[in-house]
Amino acid sequence: MKHIADFFALYKRQLLNNLWAILGASALGLIMVGIIGFFANDMTGFPVGTLMIMFASFFMIILYGSMLLQTKFDLLLSMGATRKKIVVEYAAYMLISVIMFFFAGIINVHVEDFVYTTLLHLPEDELNIYESIGKIAWGMGPVYLVESGIAVLVAGASLRWGRKVWWVFYALALLLCQVPNFINMKVEKSSRGVVYETLYRMITSNSAGEWLICAGVAVVLSVLAWLTLRKQRVTL
Repeated sequence: MKHIADFFALYKRQLLNNLWAILGASALGLIMVGIIGFFANDMTGFPVGTLMIMFASFFMIILYGSMLLQTKFDLLLSMGATRKKIVVEYAAYMLISVIMFFFAGIINVHVEDFVYTTLLHLPEDELNIYESIGKIAWGMGPVYLVESGIAVLVAGASLRWGRKVWWVFYALALLLCQVPNFINMKVEKSSRGVVYETLYRMITSNSAGEWLICAGVAVVLSVLAWLTLRKQRVTL
């Protein structure tokens, strides 16, 4: 029990920040739909809040999570904590973060469905998108696992080799963001639907194999991070 109490004493504020990010993303989605519907005079029940939660996971799990380890590692190490204890507690924090965002997306789909169907009485034909977004929310679990592994690796590498690691990560992130543009440029218009449908099926398959593969990727990235951190010296 003492270890659990110590963990929450160390990461309570960070877990609350995750919660505020989730609630903020959900509320922002509702506000955006309301504003767009008001000015366009055509209210539609698009689940923007759920998509915002998925988007927020990138910042809170990868960016915030990796910077968190950087700020805590040297401080905790100088206070006598072992590297193993620091990494294990940090891994537990990342796992809880993954669980929070995973269930937040699933729950928020139903919240938005309730708001738009029960409170606003939007017609059913405008809510067909909910089935697709709901499947994506269920399929995002493996994606969050990979995000956590990336966060640990980026944090470990930046502690070892400095800020230039962030420039490498930034360049790779920019390249990844260009994938939709690349598809639109290189794939013929008649075939784009097939490509996006394939990506959709990959995310929404939610198979045990997909979970195992993504969990394995997260573990491998975490092991690589540990190899960079196990002899890391205090740089305060």
